[in-house]
Amino acid sequence: MVITAVRNVTKQKAAVKNAQLMAAIVEYSNDAIIGSTLEGVITSWNPAAERLYGHSSKEIIGRSGSLLNPEDRAGEVNDVLARVQDGEAVEGLETVRVRKDGTVVPVSITMAPIREEDGAIVGACAVHRDVTEQRQAFAAAQRMAAIIAYWDDAIIGITLDGIITSWNTAAEKLFGYTSKEIIGKSAETVSPKDRLDEITAILAKNRAGQHIERLETKRVRKDGTAFPVSLTVSPIRGADGTIVGTSVIHRDMTELEHAVLYARSLIEAGLDPLVTISPEGRITDVNEATVTVTGDPPRSAHRDRVLPLLH
Repeated sequence: MVITAVRNVTKQKAAVKNAQLMAAIVEYSNDAIIGSTLEGVITSWNPAAERLYGHSSKEIIGRSGSLLNPEDRAGEVNDVLARVQDGEAVEGLETVRVRKDGTVVPVSITMAPIREEDGAIVGACAVHRDVTEQRQAFAAAQRMAAIIAYWDDAIIGITLDGIITSWNTAAEKLFGYTSKEIIGKSAETVSPKDRLDEITAILAKNRAGQHIERLETKRVRKDGTAFPVSLTVSPIRGADGTIVGTSVIHRDMTELEHAVLYARSLIEAGLDPLVTISPEGRITDVNEATVTVTGDPPRSAHRDRVLPLLH
């Protein structure tokens, strides 16, 4: 009898300790934890539930959980409770609930049966997690993904080791590779052989948190043709601020380069001397006609000279 009594006391102490632990978890949880009968009447309501929905435990305990349901979701709780009554746990139910002030909040609900010692199901325990921030972050991510997908410039994501992780529609058009062909390959794939050190330097600056704007360089298409681009390089940071990758925007400068060459050809074809002058009054460039008129050495000799040269 003494041994039996000691054993019973030990079990009771363990049960009390477990109950205290569970009570502390419920009390200080950041998620709303709500107990109810199988008919949906609320039996427990933790502080997080008060913060989330605005009802105090005194106001809500003893009332139907349907109080939290929007009108268009009246039958949702009954359906979930029926599943719980059959012994099923419902996880990650994405839905919405109504606060005391009438505002709607998106939540993720996990509901499980509450059982007696003999295994009989006597109620339900529901954990409600406010997913407002996650929904907002997801919506923002979708907007950003749409912007990147249809941006006119090629936008490429790269790991810190230079492996391509993302490739938008403009990149497919510019380089000729589909995302399926290029993702997982080295960024050196689209770089001329004589500029591979440039990739290494860019990644080193990125790891140091540096932002690079308008880097004029060359890249190579799938068919092997090289073309001029202007790069903007930015670090990609994780939630904790750690740099986890690189974003590179490639702007095709082919048309601009052609325009510059065409303009230069018109200038060189002119019979009249033409000179470009800086705001400080120094000559920055001249055409061949100027060289002929002045009788001076090649045009490089004219640069940085003061304006009176032509007087």
